[in-house]
Amino acid sequence: MGNVTANNIQNWLSGRLLLVESTAQSISNEPAPDSVARLLEQKSLASTFTTTYLGSEDGSFTIRPKVQMPAEFDPRVRPWYQGALSAGGTTLTEPYVDAATGGLIITVATPAQSAGVVGGDLSLQTLVNIINSLDFNGIGYAFLVSADGKILVHPEKELVMKTLKDVYPSDTPRISSAFSETELKAELIRAFSPSPRSKACPRSRGISACPSTRTRPTRCSASFALLPSSPR
Repeated sequence: MGNVTANNIQNWLSGRLLLVESTAQSISNEPAPDSVARLLEQKSLASTFTTTYLGSEDGSFTIRPKVQMPAEFDPRVRPWYQGALSAGGTTLTEPYVDAATGGLIITVATPAQSAGVVGGDLSLQTLVNIINSLDFNGIGYAFLVSADGKILVHPEKELVMKTLKDVYPSDTPRISSAFSETELKAELIRAFSPSPRSKACPRSRGISACPSTRTRPTRCSASFALLPSSPR
């Protein structure tokens, strides 16, 4: 079950990273403003990302669908812009809650050579659906945690973006390269589904949130199952 879920997540995310990379390559080849606008209006982008945009080296910003940005907005100081330039390749921001929709969002960003940095805002609702679809026959549930211990997907929405340490201050479940169990009163936390390693993302145990080629995401993920502690 864990391996299938890991592959589903990897395939889902990998395609979206490649789509941003392809757009960045096209923009680097056709950096004229009219061409940039046309490329950002592609149906494949509109149907996948909530917004797609180019932050240019001169500080200009082109976004589709069009959004009125503050007059002082400078894409060059944004974390997604600086992160992509610093990494020299595709990056993912840490997930955050979108103020408009209340949904979980990440930004995929990649350099477009001298044109600047291309980014796309991606709703994680599909990822939420994948994790929530795991069936433990009514005795437990799965939730997704980032490599640094932040809860990304959880059936109890108020726990999203809290850390494992916040939720389990004593006997905090650990993220490691080995299968692990942590017993907390009447609950048993099990880390499961080891991810395949790659040069792009040397990762700890967990459901993969990073593809195995060409990209360098900022976060990898681990998954945990919450089950009754007895009987085992």
